[in-house]
Amino acid sequence: MQKKIKKAVILAGGKGTRLASVIKDTPKSLVKIGDKPVIEHQILLLKKYGIKDIWIMLGYLGGIIRKHLGNGKKWGVNIRYCQEKKPLGTAGALKPLGRELKEDFLVLSGDVMLDLNVKKFIDWHQEKKEKIASFVVHPTDHPRDSDLIETDSEEKISFFFQRPHPRGRKTGNLGIASVFAFSPAIFKYIPKNKKTDIEKDILPKILKLEKVFAYNTLEYIKDIGTIERLKRVGEDYASGRIFKKKPPQNVYEA
Repeated sequence: MQKKIKKAVILAGGKGTRLASVIKDTPKSLVKIGDKPVIEHQILLLKKYGIKDIWIMLGYLGGIIRKHLGNGKKWGVNIRYCQEKKPLGTAGALKPLGRELKEDFLVLSGDVMLDLNVKKFIDWHQEKKEKIASFVVHPTDHPRDSDLIETDSEEKISFFFQRPHPRGRKTGNLGIASVFAFSPAIFKYIPKNKKTDIEKDILPKILKLEKVFAYNTLEYIKDIGTIERLKRVGEDYASGRIFKKKPPQNVYEA
């Protein structure tokens, strides 16, 4: 029997260039939604579901994130850090953890506000046989600038539509939500010291060789990568749409 996932990685190295005029010298993951930063909401969500061993992958302004979060003791979790010397992408940043993560683990993007039943996702992932990864996916309201997928009858990812999408091509709107569960076998596909992204570089490679599953959910998952999305997430939080205070108004929770 597989051990339950107990470790998570938060990717917090991005510069947030599309938010530069708003966040200035603040790391994107420390932008506040309500009374606390996005990454703090994530830590509390992980703790709620028993994930207390958390790695934070740092890049741009990483020292500010480290100073704010510390060792995680004040939230009852254990936080460790890995600081990039140069930007290596979402997958390249994970490579150093190949020595540390010997069992399945979660990965979250540090700029995503989410209200996900993590236990339900983990249980679903661990029921799948011979998988190397499970990607959380959802209907997105901005498919034009999202990485999209198709699935087969077994919930495996059967096709990947990488952005930007050619005009007129039918792609649907099932977007990758920047939440993943990986087997340690993923590390053999990540080159050392080379800029590599999960969606752009790793997913096309492993789709040809491995089983990659898609966990389709309507739960709230939205990135704050643009000024418009940041504003909407703030409004959703203030109105009680996040954390089960009110049900979603529609199915599009991108």
